[in-house]
Amino acid sequence: MAVNVIIILIIAVGIVFGVRSVVRSAAGKSCCSGGDSIVKIGPSDNDRSHYPYRAEATVEGMTCKNCAERVTNALNSLDGVWAAVNFKKNSVSILLKQNGGEAALTEAVSKAGYTMKDVRISTV
Repeated sequence: MAVNVIIILIIAVGIVFGVRSVVRSAAGKSCCSGGDSIVKIGPSDNDRSHYPYRAEATVEGMTCKNCAERVTNALNSLDGVWAAVNFKKNSVSILLKQNGGEAALTEAVSKAGYTMKDVRISTV
């Protein structure tokens, strides 16, 4: 009987998450719901030699390529930042013109709806 209760709980949790996903998609709150394509925002400066610092970090909450594009756009909107997100690895590589700024990077990703962790900055 305990096994039946566990199975029912697992099914109930799956249903809750499934319904939540459908509701978010229907409300347009999920970038995975299709709709308009996301306009890509590139860095304001495309000369790599102007970026002496590099940051690596983990990004949580991405579920599709559109999510990765939103994170990239959020970071590239910052001055002195050039970001490239790897959706499959849940990671981001960021070129920086100035050292530091972890808080601004983390805040930009957070405002886009994701979580950035384990930020490591080094020289290029």
